[in-house]
Amino acid sequence: RSQEANDQSASKLRFDKSGHVEYIKFDGINKTGKWDSPASPSGFFRGILGIQAQDEFVEKNKTERKDGSFYLNYRQQYKGIEVEGGIYILHFNKNKLTKANGHYVNTTGIDTSPKLTPGEASKSYAEYLKIPNAVPVKFLHGVVISEIEKVSGEDTVHNARLCYKIDLLESTADKGETGYIDAQTGEVLKTLNRGYNDSATGTFSTIYSAPR
Repeated sequence: RSQEANDQSASKLRFDKSGHVEYIKFDGINKTGKWDSPASPSGFFRGILGIQAQDEFVEKNKTERKDGSFYLNYRQQYKGIEVEGGIYILHFNKNKLTKANGHYVNTTGIDTSPKLTPGEASKSYAEYLKIPNAVPVKFLHGVVISEIEKVSGEDTVHNARLCYKIDLLESTADKGETGYIDAQTGEVLKTLNRGYNDSATGTFSTIYSAPR
């Protein structure tokens, strides 16, 4: 194939490193890749993206345009748990998909039953932040699946993990960050500035520890 043909193909269809469609565009006449334009969101998610049985993309909002076309914003869940970064935007016109773009997080093999309690995970995070053991710590916590970035040689690998997403409150050690703690091991996997990422949502609790 000519370079021009390859460039035209890439302008209509792109895959991520895992082989999932991250961008696809239909012209209303021809196939894109091996696919005809689907008439429904499920036709995209099941037929083109090929999501796993226990994955789900939940519609968050719909925006309609004056010409009757519209686009839908979807967020990924796995066994009912939010998957951060899993998002697709689907554009429809005259009951046909015209364009889709987003990211599908690979959730294969994730154990969705935490081995740690929220309090244990929060203590792990408090130790990571070097908060004195005798200080009562208030925290917000929720459970999410999040991709953790690791550099392996020249490659950057993203592996999804079940995490407690924790905000410590009213603490001098709090730097305005949300901690991601492995729900199975207690390892602090990453921290993100709350201005960059949504803060933890869920239960409000307090942990008390006796001084060592």
